[in-house]
Amino acid sequence: MTSRRDEPEAGRLGGVLLLAVGQLVSWGSLYYAFALFIGPLEREQGWSRTEVTGALTAGLLATAATSPLAGRLIDRFGGRLPMTGGSLAAALLLIAWAGVERLVTFYLIWIGLGAAMAFVLYDAVFALLARSLVGSYRRAVTAITLVAGFASTVFLPLVHVLIEWLGWRGALVALAVLNLTVAGGVHFHVPPKLGPPRRGAGPHPPPPAVTVREAARGRAFWGILVTVVANATLFSAVTFHLVPMLGERGVPLATIVAAAALVGPAQVGARLLLLALEGRLSLRRSGLLAASLPVLGTAVLAGTGPGSPLLWLFPVLYGAGNGMLTIVRATALVELVSRSSFGAINGAIALPALAGTALAPVTAANRVNIAFHYFNQILTGYFLGQQHA
Repeated sequence: MTSRRDEPEAGRLGGVLLLAVGQLVSWGSLYYAFALFIGPLEREQGWSRTEVTGALTAGLLATAATSPLAGRLIDRFGGRLPMTGGSLAAALLLIAWAGVERLVTFYLIWIGLGAAMAFVLYDAVFALLARSLVGSYRRAVTAITLVAGFASTVFLPLVHVLIEWLGWRGALVALAVLNLTVAGGVHFHVPPKLGPPRRGAGPHPPPPAVTVREAARGRAFWGILVTVVANATLFSAVTFHLVPMLGERGVPLATIVAAAALVGPAQVGARLLLLALEGRLSLRRSGLLAASLPVLGTAVLAGTGPGSPLLWLFPVLYGAGNGMLTIVRATALVELVSRSSFGAINGAIALPALAGTALAPVTAANRVNIAFHYFNQILTGYFLGQQHA
């Protein structure tokens, strides 16, 4: 029988599916779609691939720089105004991109899009949920990341069709309309302002509100930060360097692409597993599992060669670990650091993580990153273990 105290929270769970759809559209239209516009921009504008992808790097750096501000605003004002404003700005900037002619303008547009993404992607939604849900927070995070995990699956073919039908400029206008009407519509209906986090629900009372400086005095904060930064850096480096690295070993390109395509389904599958085992798998065990799977994946990758079955095991292990880590990060911050200050603290962690994501493809060496990731996962297991010992 549902208690009276649980009823308001249960009612809010009805909006989780809408938030998941908003994330699907935001990720698909603002992040994954970029890859399909590289070729048209090279052909029509005459820009080099380095010049085009440099705009994405600039945008991700802008996301990193803006994330702390976005988190603080959502902590203070709730999600409606910041997130709706982010979707509106993103739609206007997509339309501006559709009319771009100069490279410098393209970069300015992408810096703006990067800032807008800080207000509409995972970190913003997690900050909103941390203040509005208690007992069902982890389940809501899992459900949202599960649906949003299909963003590339849905939007890559969709954007391809739009470019074929409308041209790349028309496709950008269509994405702007979709981003504004769907994602913006969802964000407009989130709670306009949230009070302090509710106590008394869930297995643990929420930690008290703390500042970022106070949070940084605890081992949990640094354990999460080290984990997230190292994982984001390596994941970005592997994404961009996997093809040349395996190609140098003689693995055919078609085989590499087919194997890499398994990373997304592995992420979704791992999140489904966490959802199914929610009541039986503790945060500590989830964290250790999320930490160990990428270690196994990178070890497998180091021994992969032409015709090796290990090539198909790598994306399953690596994708599953990364899929779990998204949920573990969001849950650990709430349970181990602070619920009411989630946005500001998560934004402080997102800044170096997103900077690592943006810079890794240019600066990272694969062997160094694999070693760094191994060290990172050992630290992760230690910090999470100490907090739950």
